[in-house]
Amino acid sequence: MRNSLIERISIHEAGHAVAALVFGIPVVSVTIEHQPHLHRGRYRAPPDLALECLVTLCLAGPEAEREFCGPITDNSDRVDYQMACEYVARQLNPLQIGAEFSGYRDAAQRLVPFAICTPPYFRARGRPVAA
Repeated sequence: MRNSLIERISIHEAGHAVAALVFGIPVVSVTIEHQPHLHRGRYRAPPDLALECLVTLCLAGPEAEREFCGPITDNSDRVDYQMACEYVARQLNPLQIGAEFSGYRDAAQRLVPFAICTPPYFRARGRPVAA
């Protein structure tokens, strides 16, 4: 599976954007130029869901890239994983982090194909809309 860099970046950022839409997190902007990123607005989730939503949002970009482009070999997921780890470390004790993080990664893996391949994020011919 060979994708151009701009296609990989587009799919990666689309993963973040779709997760934000699913969780009701306001999206201020998404860019794929210079320093690709999603800029989210202020978000106040119910206390029992906030951590899961934000960590899954961080992990959805790399999971989209992996799902639609194949393995990530250029460390493009490093910043997302760092941010997710920071969110988790602020809320959980060290003994909880591994299991919880694994659960959030699983949630992102399930969310991405479902959300991107479900209308309105899906073209009639069955190809994901990522850009």
